[in-house]
Amino acid sequence: MYLKIFFRFAVPVFFMITGFFYSDTIRKGKQKKQILKILKIGILANLFYFAWDLFLVYYRGTGNIPGKIQKLLTPEKIRDLFIANESPFRSHLWYLGAILYVLILAAWLVKKEKQYWMLLLTPVLLAGDLIFGKYSLLLWKQEINYIYVRNYLFVGIPYFAIGWSLGIHKERKLRKSRWWKGILPLAGMAVFTWTSLWERRYLESVQANAAREHYLSTTFLTICVFLVFLCWAGFYKRRILSGLLAWIGRNCATMIYILHPAVITVMDLYLKNRTDSLGMVYRTYAPALIFACTTIISMILFGIKNILIKIKQ
Repeated sequence: MYLKIFFRFAVPVFFMITGFFYSDTIRKGKQKKQILKILKIGILANLFYFAWDLFLVYYRGTGNIPGKIQKLLTPEKIRDLFIANESPFRSHLWYLGAILYVLILAAWLVKKEKQYWMLLLTPVLLAGDLIFGKYSLLLWKQEINYIYVRNYLFVGIPYFAIGWSLGIHKERKLRKSRWWKGILPLAGMAVFTWTSLWERRYLESVQANAAREHYLSTTFLTICVFLVFLCWAGFYKRRILSGLLAWIGRNCATMIYILHPAVITVMDLYLKNRTDSLGMVYRTYAPALIFACTTIISMILFGIKNILIKIKQ
């Protein structure tokens, strides 16, 4: 359970990475192309899980398909999809809706030459995430549904803006990156992991631990994680293993992110309840096995996509 506290930096880091390279997107005039790409991925991902849910109902024989469709597409879920980026089919798909909204807003602000608004709003929005999220029970004696703070407004905009600001003169920063410069942010990761745990334990002690797993320390932890990778950027390129991991990150990260719940479902279905050695190995090393299988599937799909593109050309 406490490991979740540490890994909550993952999605904010994705927003920061997109913001970090957004100046390149502007320079190349690809804002519209990037928006359309995310829109396409979001639609396809949601359609996939819609079809996946219906297939699981049929496969398991746990209900009727029309009833499942009605349950998935309630007016409340459609409302939350557009307001809070919460997918009716899989919760993790909120990121795609959130980054789509952020990119639309960023493109509009660039057009109006008012992109600094994002950075000015960042501390206010981060504070709003805490006030209405993790600390809502402590401050208001009432817990607010976390989807109304875990969205483009309170997460997407501020972390994208932080990444955007760090991306200024990034060529010079990347050229001067050295692994030893990452020691300080690495130490910061340890410190802010500990303070995140302290925040969690304090909120538990006063019986005000809301479901939203985003702490005051999470923002500083996220920035430290990003700076570690930034400082070690040159080091990665000179290593075969780290180079392979970087290639996977560039080309397969989105597919891994989208597909991993489906892979979990399939592996749980066939391996979780087995009593033999295979089942025991799965229960012991499930996270690593799921990540490995999802990565392999994503690499295969990436290869197939490239082959189809070449055939089309």
